[in-house]
Parts: sequence; structure tokens; C-alpha cells
Amino acid sequence: MDLPTRPQPLLRRIHEHLVETRHGHVTVLRVDRPAALGALSRSMLVALHEYFAVLRDDQQTRVLMLTGTGRGFIAGADIGEYHNTTQSAFDVYQRLGRETFDALAALPQVTVAAVNGYALGGGFEVALCCDLIIAADVAKFGLPEISLGLLPGGGGTQRLARAVGARLAKEAVLTGRKFPAQELARHGLVMAVHPADELYERALDRALDLADQAPIALRAAKRLMDDGIEMPLPVALTAEQQVLSGLFATDDAKEGIAAFVDKRAPRFTGGPTAPSRGLLPREAVSVLVDGMLTEPRLDHPEAVAVHPVDGSVWCGGERGQIYRIDPDGGPVELRAETGGFCLGLAFDGPDRLYFCDRGHAAVFRLDIPTGALAEVSRGVGEHRFLVPNYPVVDAEGRVYVSDSGVVDEPGPGVVRLDPDGTGELWHAGPFNFANGMAFSPDQRTLYLVETWRNAVVAISIGADGHPAGTEDVAVLPGVLPDGLTVAPDGTIYLACYEPSQILKIDPGSGAVQVLFHDETAHLLCHPTDVALRGCELIAANPGRWHLTRLDLGSCRAGARTAPP
Repeated sequence: MDLPTRPQPLLRRIHEHLVETRHGHVTVLRVDRPAALGALSRSMLVALHEYFAVLRDDQQTRVLMLTGTGRGFIAGADIGEYHNTTQSAFDVYQRLGRETFDALAALPQVTVAAVNGYALGGGFEVALCCDLIIAADVAKFGLPEISLGLLPGGGGTQRLARAVGARLAKEAVLTGRKFPAQELARHGLVMAVHPADELYERALDRALDLADQAPIALRAAKRLMDDGIEMPLPVALTAEQQVLSGLFATDDAKEGIAAFVDKRAPRFTGGPTAPSRGLLPREAVSVLVDGMLTEPRLDHPEAVAVHPVDGSVWCGGERGQIYRIDPDGGPVELRAETGGFCLGLAFDGPDRLYFCDRGHAAVFRLDIPTGALAEVSRGVGEHRFLVPNYPVVDAEGRVYVSDSGVVDEPGPGVVRLDPDGTGELWHAGPFNFANGMAFSPDQRTLYLVETWRNAVVAISIGADGHPAGTEDVAVLPGVLPDGLTVAPDGTIYLACYEPSQILKIDPGSGAVQVLFHDETAHLLCHPTDVALRGCELIAANPGRWHLTRLDLGSCRAGARTAPP
């Protein structure tokens, strides 16, 4: 029976077989198809895909709990729909499933799978996309696709191996056997097992407990763990410190500490206005392109550039892709692919795009009218690129390239290339991870980000075209700066990987303002680069594979000007 302190539930049917119940900050989504043990039909996948897209923007929901009805949680795909289907229709169905599961895994809310019965195939994969799994003592988990001459297509071969290790994952995939919940609990995949008639109440209690935690910290902790597992340990540990520093400044942290001292329960609020701190109101910031949902997908866009004539947006991918996106965020078009890993990119007029490729340790040039791709340089003289990171082009068509070198080992600096690929090590550094660059409007100064020194530096360019001195523009303790751009009036806009924010810097005074800080990392998520387009700023977010649009005309008067 419901506890008397629980919020009264609000029910809504979003699909013939999907029912939503809300308990305050906890949303429960039940698969209600007991006759088919919760099997996922195509129409259910479409409804789930749309549901997760809406839920990600729901600031009231802090925890999503997924469960089933009767003997089935989700007993995989509706195999009857496979019968007599064409290859192309099957492929479309699989892409839909992949996008739906990825959307669930990417939700900023904490997700709990309350597995009441059979979680087979896609059902097991749905559970693997959730942050926590709680199961009934009668629940069974399995990936039986091998018996159909297939294999799991919703992440089962990958997410299970990452969760429990390759040996157990191979046993599950290669044998197709069903695992009781108790066995998976011993392997740490299932956090708790309860009698079937108690599962819903126990899982809801756990979800309500989670929803009582500080909402900003809850989302930040989830994101940090999801992202950190893919980072080198030193980078992840640094990110952890930066996230913690950002949380310390929140009202919820102040309330939590005060409650501890006062020996009372904390009253966390979070609130719809909490994510927006800075010059821009939240309504001035929006997702231009959600790269997880496009076709082709924007996989890991590290940098962004705006075409100087038509205003289209260009970015790269983790297989060396170059994408073009219509100005309004419309269709995504793949223009080139190197098989490497695309970092920074810059236009030299309307017809040529230079970009850095980490995988090949080289700089490439794309001829936009013809689509011809050419390798420009792998370094100059005795200097071979280690990590060519970001290119900028001067008025004479020369390309300046930052070479990041090795993390936490001050590296070589900046290479200058002529269009034919010859050139010189223009500035030997050392810089502590040379990253994004941009010229001042008069091109007498080259601004450069030193990520691991938490600084932006100005390199003066002498009359002979060589460096004439280097000085700090801004040193930003507690911030990991990444990419930057310069406005016609000289203002610097800086993308910060951690915390997820854009800074505005006056290069003359060094004054730093927070343009927009997203503590939930939803609209901004590890932004690594920014580009100006008129009165808009476009940011690349590899943390969520999307591009963000910031309306600079919405800056409010009287915002804070102290360094973050």
C-alpha cells in the first residue's frame, strides 16, 4: 500500500501499451502489454522515442522508473513483425531501436529499471540503459537472439560487457541462456532483489529517495560517471574536481551544508531557473541540432565553423567525418570522411575548409565545390604533429595550427603552414595543451587556449609576421577552457569543457563574465568550441553530441562580472 507521505499519482496513457504515472518528482512508465509479455512493437518504439525526447527537457522529473505488467518486463522485440519483412524495413527498425535505447541512456534524469518478470533481448537492453536495476525474485534476464540466427542489436553486446565484463557477457550472448535475477545480483548488475509482490513498492521507495537528493548534483553525478568511464583516468579525475567546484557554488550545496550543521533534513530545490546562471536567460539558449537523433548522427562534434556566405554550420566526427548542417539546423549532410578523428576546423573563404585530424596526426583541406579531400601536412621540418588540434587562417591564406602534444606535458606550440603545406614551427611554446585559437579583428594578436594551465594567452604578431611576445589574457582556476572565437568588437567567447559553460572575456581588462552556465549539462554539455554567426553563438557539445545556439541579443543588463 502507498505510504501516506507519497504524492498522489497522476496517470496518463501515452500509447496503447504504455502508461505514465507521476509521483511528485518521480515518473513511472509502465509497459502494459501482459499478453505479449511486454514485447516491443514498432509503434511502441516510436512512442518511446518521442517520449524520451520530451522527458529530457522535463525539469520536474528527477527520476524515471521503468517497469512492466504481469510476467513480463519487456520480452524483447515483437518477433512477429520480423516475419516476411524486407531487409530495408528490418534495418530501419533496428536504427529506430538503437536511437530509442540511446535516448534512454542519455536522459539527464536518473533512471531505474524495476524488472518484474522476463527481460529478454531488447528488454534486457532497456534495463542496461538504466542507471539502476531492481528486480523481482522471479525475474529472468537473457539475450536469446542467437537462437534466431541473430545477435543483440540494441547495445546488448556492448553495454553488458562494460557492466559485468566480457566473460559473462559472452556467455549471455553466445548461449542465449536466461539468468535469474539472483545470479546477476551476485555479479553486481542487479542492485536488489525483492519478492514479486513487493517489487513495485520497494522500487518506488528507492526512486522517491533518489528524487529527494539535490537535483543538480544528482544529474551532474550521473553525467560525470557516464562520461568519465570513457576518459583517461587523469582527465576524468580533473573533470571530477571541476564538477565538484561548480556544485559547491550552488544554492543546493549551501542548503545541504547548512542542514548538516543544523542537524536537520535538507530542503533541496534545484528549480527551473537553477541551470541558467550568467548573462543569458535560459530561454535564449536552445539545441540547434540534436546529433543523437539525426541521420547521419553527429558523433562527437569537437569543433564548429560557420560558412562565411550561406551561414551553414559545419562540424566533425570521431571517424574523421565532415558534416554540413543547414542554417536552421535542418538536414545533416556528410561531406567527407578520413577514418581518423576530426578536431578543429576553419574556413579559408567559401570554397576551402581546413581541419585537424587526430587519428592521422595531420591537417586536411576540403575543396567544398568538388568534394576533393587533400592531406596538407603532417608537420614541418623535424617537427611532426603529435595532436594537431585547431587551425585558423590569416588574411594571406596561411594556416596556423595548434599542436596539443601530451596531456599535462607542456608541448611544442603553433605551426604555420602555407597553402602548399610547407611552413615552420611558428611558436615553440611551451604551452600546456595548446587548444583552440582565434585572431583578434586586426590579426595582430593570436589568442590561444592552454587547457591544462586553465588560461587564455595572447601572442602578439610582429611586423615580420613572427611572435613578438606572449601574455596572459585570463587565468581561470577551476575551469577547463577549450575553444574560443573573437567578435568584431574584440570580445572573446570561450567554451569551457568543465564546468559546462561559455565565458565572455574583455581582452583589454581581462574581465570575465559568465555568458551561460548549465549546471545540468543539458543545453550545454562539455562544450569544446564556439563560432559566431551574426548575433548568435553556435557551440559544439561532444558530451551530448549536439550543437547549441545562444542568442547574444538576449544578454540582460547588470549581470555579474566577477570571474567564475
